[in-house]
Amino acid sequence: MKHLRGYLTAAIFAGITYALSQYGKQFAALVDMVYPYVIRTLEQTLAQWSSQVDFLIWQLLAAALLLAGCGKKTTSQAESLRQRYRDMQAAHMEAEITCHLETENRTFTVSCDWTPTGAGTTVTAPEALAGLTASVSGEDLTVSYDGAALSAGSLRDVAPANCLPWLLHAVAEGYLAEAGRETLDGADCLRLALDTTAAGGKVLCTVWLDGGGAPLYAEFTQDSRVVLTARLLSFTSE
Repeated sequence: MKHLRGYLTAAIFAGITYALSQYGKQFAALVDMVYPYVIRTLEQTLAQWSSQVDFLIWQLLAAALLLAGCGKKTTSQAESLRQRYRDMQAAHMEAEITCHLETENRTFTVSCDWTPTGAGTTVTAPEALAGLTASVSGEDLTVSYDGAALSAGSLRDVAPANCLPWLLHAVAEGYLAEAGRETLDGADCLRLALDTTAAGGKVLCTVWLDGGGAPLYAEFTQDSRVVLTARLLSFTSE
């Protein structure tokens, strides 16, 4: 009977932890207010009911609560960072862009100047395409080319010309599907997975950001396939 009470207690705490972590993704501020009170009340109630629970069970419960607190903190950090992107007035980016086509990969180096009203992208490599420019405008990130188009194979929506403005839009306005910590090239990063919509269907943008909030790397996935990646070489904003 003692073990049964212990397992039931663990299940109750696990359920509360899961519910709070899920609600925390969208209601971080509310969870910040109620989380300590809820946990304190549960601890008092369950302690009286299951004072004979094995110590190992309580160790597992403590670990679960700690993980939930870390997840809640990460979600809160993500929302604070996303607000900074919503308030951004200008950004300059340089990146190495790789289009992952069905039969080959194509790599370009581009620079991009962005404002809330539009963006301009210029190819800097390969040399044969250097100087090619494109303008990006509107909420749907429509691309218009100055001269020849930047060939990206069969990509429907996200492309080398608009992927950097798309990245900024995704961080600011995309639906936050996941948030967590992850190491990238030895750096501790905040990893966000953000759903965005396009004419050709949903585009998932996964971005790794450094401690200062600057993007380091991004993947764009459409139809369950990574179609484009961007490795940021420089990023400044105001």
